[in-house]
Amino acid sequence: MTQRAIDGPYIYFVTTNTTFRLEVFGVPEYATIMGKLIQQTCIEFGFELFAYCIMPDHVHMLVKKSGSVTVSRLMKHIKGRFWRVISGGSGNRIWQPRFNFRIVDNEEYFSNVIQYIIHNYQKAKIEDHYGKAPFVFVDWKQIHDMFE
Repeated sequence: MTQRAIDGPYIYFVTTNTTFRLEVFGVPEYATIMGKLIQQTCIEFGFELFAYCIMPDHVHMLVKKSGSVTVSRLMKHIKGRFWRVISGGSGNRIWQPRFNFRIVDNEEYFSNVIQYIIHNYQKAKIEDHYGKAPFVFVDWKQIHDMFE
């Protein structure tokens, strides 16, 4: 399968889904693992992580590319690492092979994405615990510093 070469020092709103929309993250321990892997991999690959939300069957992230690694490679590693941790690298894969993204090109859209991430669980009409850690992360200091 061809990998998309996404490049540029942009802010990206990224969404990835589980295969067959399986509710993998209905297990809170898996959300904790996923959140840690998102944070660690963003640091390792030189991405600024502004926010993420982990829903039962998909993940949204708001990141800024600041290194040489593409968003495609970032997502490949996050998804692959999660699958290896929870499955030991065997069994059926849990991720759809692709992901979706949008470039966040203005402050209003950035603000809208942050609000969407924070309130996505309400829109989906699911349990309130999806609106708290480990399911939601927002780095308010980094967001504040970016707009100063």
